[in-house]
Amino acid sequence: MNPDLIKKFREFLERYFSEKRIKFTNNHLFVNSRPFLREFVYAKNNLSNLKKSKIIKAYIAGRFDGDGSIDKNLRNDCRIVYGRKNEAEKDKKFLRKVGINNVKIYHYKKARTFCLYVSRYEAKKFIKSILPYSIKLQKLVFVPRRDLTLAGLKRV
Repeated sequence: MNPDLIKKFREFLERYFSEKRIKFTNNHLFVNSRPFLREFVYAKNNLSNLKKSKIIKAYIAGRFDGDGSIDKNLRNDCRIVYGRKNEAEKDKKFLRKVGINNVKIYHYKKARTFCLYVSRYEAKKFIKSILPYSIKLQKLVFVPRRDLTLAGLKRV
């Protein structure tokens, strides 16, 4: 689990819940709140209703931060790993809604996973679209190298 994501989410939770309701153990956050759980379940069950580009990009950024990776050159091997094929297919449709069309899903039988790969030709476009919402990418992009700067991404 990414400690930065946990920290960010914990800060969010602390704005809405008392310390008694939040428990943190071994890089896991627990919140004792049935209404909060209902909202998460509702959101998960209604993902297909996402229509606004900004919300879709934020959702994909969360997926990428949780289970995604990209080569250090920010072009090759741009992928998100899934345990279920239907989740990968759903996200492929979301990417099409935000203009990322060159995407493929591969099934790795031995690993029992599905990988959604963004073409290297659209990787910069993908990164640029989710960058404002992705903690993982923001860390990669702000590395002090000329080829990994935001200026380099603007030439899409």
